[in-house]
Amino acid sequence: ANLRSLANILSDAALYAHFQGRDQDALELLDDLDYLSRAIAARPFLISKLVTVGVTALHANTVQLIATDLKVAADGDQQGASRESLKQVIASLLDDSNLKQAYQQAIFEERTYLIEWVRRDVPMATAIARDSFSKTIESYDAMAAAIDKPTWEEIEQ
Repeated sequence: ANLRSLANILSDAALYAHFQGRDQDALELLDDLDYLSRAIAARPFLISKLVTVGVTALHANTVQLIATDLKVAADGDQQGASRESLKQVIASLLDDSNLKQAYQQAIFEERTYLIEWVRRDVPMATAIARDSFSKTIESYDAMAAAIDKPTWEEIEQ
């Protein structure tokens, strides 16, 4: 809850800076929000992966709100955001590697938990249960493989 609250504060601060005409500060706060999302994704808990999705969505939404009237500084001008900062924000929006990694790790963790649970708590599983378990594991494997596919057509192959 604390990290999600921090994300909300960063988003609000970026919006406030933008509304005050400090677009460079707003973009720097957006960069902080993106960093927070990536840091949360690195934590080894399923809930962290879910929070990462929410913080990433918050980041994208805040960028969308600011982008409508963002002022970009002309060469040598101190008013507005620098082109370099703007390029960095765009790059962070295009880079979904933290989400892919978070999804892969979440699938791996859930798969591992399921295997351990069946091995520990269901040693005498019926044939039907074993078949269902095998299909679930295959489903997790298929989801993990699909994450790296750029199009739906490639996923279906």
